Amino acid sequence: MFIVIEWLDGSGKGTQTKLVTERLEAEWKKVLVLDYPCYWQDSSYFIEKYLNGAYGKNVWAKRASLFFALDRFDDSFNFVWEIDQYDHIISNRYVSSSMIHHGGKIRDDEKRLDYVKWLDDLEYEILGMLRPDTVLFLDVPPRISQKLVEKKEARAYIEWWRTKDIHEADPDHFKNTYEAAEQMLKVFSDWERVDCCENSEILSPEIITEKILTYFH
Repeated sequence: MFIVIEWLDGSGKGTQTKLVTERLEAEWKKVLVLDYPCYWQDSSYFIEKYLNGAYGKNVWAKRASLFFALDRFDDSFNFVWEIDQYDHIISNRYVSSSMIHHGGKIRDDEKRLDYVKWLDDLEYEILGMLRPDTVLFLDVPPRISQKLVEKKEARAYIEWWRTKDIHEADPDHFKNTYEAAEQMLKVFSDWERVDCCENSEILSPEIITEKILTYFH
């Protein structure tokens, strides 16, 4: 089973990937963990320049998507030959990230769907990427995600004089990305919403993990 964990920035996708993996491995399941972008690989070169604003702040959605698609394509050769050895594959971000983060730049719903169809064909047909069984969108309202980003520590891919990448620094990015995710949840039958807040407060990591694990059994 191949499941993608998708969330807005700053909301703890990495934590959930780790917790879910630990629980599955405790059940003697063999798990392959993917994590994108691959900041530790040469394939992330254009992504890092893009997120630091080297190409401007308003990069066309399709153009920006190429950087991320080729990063995933390059990384796929690290595991594509051995995927049958695993019980589960978990990815922290995947093609779905481009659909919502770059798709959010497109404010017209029909034009956004045209972009998503183009991206789907690029990644899954032209590049031959593995298609996930399920995309779990961990639902945290934009205002909460934005607050959590403010608490992030410095990250290696961000140039030393910056505290945020160009997505995080855009006040509309969280709202636009969330709107794009809402549309994807309606369009794709393999997308599932996981509610991660209650009474305007984010749930504990352990409770969210339990919710995610229901999709693996």
